[in-house]
Amino acid sequence: MLVFLLSACIVLQLRAGTDGGKFVITKTDKKIDFDGYMTEAAWEEADSFPMTMHFPTFGNEPTAGSDIRMIHDGEYLWIGAMLYDREPSKIRLTSKRRDEFGGGSDWFGVIMDTYNDNENAVIFLTTPTGLRTDASIFNDAAGDIVNMPVNESWNTFWDVECHVTDKGWSLEMRIPVSSLRFQEEEGRVTMGVIFWRWVPHLDEISTFPPIPPEYGSFGMWKPSLARDVEFEGLQGKNPLYLTPYVAGGFEQRNLLDGAGTGYERSDEPKLEAGMDLKYGLTSNMTLDLTVNTDFAQVEADDEIVNLTRFSYYFPEKRQFFLERSSIFEFGTGGANNVMFYSRRIGLNEDAEEIVRIYGGARLLGRQGPWDIGFLDMQTAPSSALPSENFGTLRLKRRTFNQHSYLGGIMTSRLGTDGSYNIGYGLDGLVRVTGDEYLKIAIA
Repeated sequence: MLVFLLSACIVLQLRAGTDGGKFVITKTDKKIDFDGYMTEAAWEEADSFPMTMHFPTFGNEPTAGSDIRMIHDGEYLWIGAMLYDREPSKIRLTSKRRDEFGGGSDWFGVIMDTYNDNENAVIFLTTPTGLRTDASIFNDAAGDIVNMPVNESWNTFWDVECHVTDKGWSLEMRIPVSSLRFQEEEGRVTMGVIFWRWVPHLDEISTFPPIPPEYGSFGMWKPSLARDVEFEGLQGKNPLYLTPYVAGGFEQRNLLDGAGTGYERSDEPKLEAGMDLKYGLTSNMTLDLTVNTDFAQVEADDEIVNLTRFSYYFPEKRQFFLERSSIFEFGTGGANNVMFYSRRIGLNEDAEEIVRIYGGARLLGRQGPWDIGFLDMQTAPSSALPSENFGTLRLKRRTFNQHSYLGGIMTSRLGTDGSYNIGYGLDGLVRVTGDEYLKIAIA
């Protein structure tokens, strides 16, 4: 069966400019004590980022002042903040649970468009208790509370120290350079940056840069509205992460014999072992390998009551698939992703069973103007499916200007029983004039 899909629309969107040009983040050789206070001399080398009230009255000076600074030492990206509050006794501290999202506590966060592509970003959030929440943002944060443009299951290595004082609360974030993927061009690294603060007892949100409220709930997190920040002397790291696992068990059965006069006992030990490997080939290209993949540690899905005739697309939560997963997106409108949906790999929805994955590889990143994504995985046969190979190649190229791209995708699903499915398509987002965009997808 041949399926032909075509989608075209005009997208109206405002893009924030870079008021006053780029901010420059310097490299320091001075020691920073990771204690949650900006008392070291290194912080004096960094400029403070001015915050603007986002809500309730856009453009006003924030009621609660903030002194926010950023610096790096080659190994870590440091973010320090003194978040002033006229009534420190009203600062709210509700939890320290990892990856929690909730409005009951005071919050501070940084959104970083590390590739400066105006579409994808990572976010690091904390509260006065030192809670750590990290997530990835995709599709320029276009969505709502139901279809959140945020993947909360993305995690990386970083730390934060926080303290409540008689002036407010202070913090230091320490993000390893190896935890970030970015592109160096002519010796310079440029990222888009947004700072965000929520003060619940004032019902007040402030941001850097100024972001008007007309963009909706996630307007403050849109990579396309970030301010360009240039990092001096920042060089990527090529980390190697190995994640082995061993799972064991013992099964004993007592079954009635053929004569029906007794029981026959059988003992069967079970042992599973496998490994995941992540290696940064360059500062902007990452290779993932997996053997006999185990997803036992993955968080369970939320329960959904679907009263429509359309399938619900659960978000991917398995770590192997998460890093910059939006590069594989190829939709023709709505919340679906018609060409590639990684939840099909390793799961047989019809038989409600998990399918063993023998292994696979995943390569993605950016090379010059090209975004590159490649994935190949082999599954074991199951009760209802043969052994299958899943392959995907996705290419996108910045064309015409920094807000436009042309791209293509090819997907394959090949079974050892001769079954197969091949898909391919072309898409593009072109800035026609001003704030008018033409989006085209054909598959």
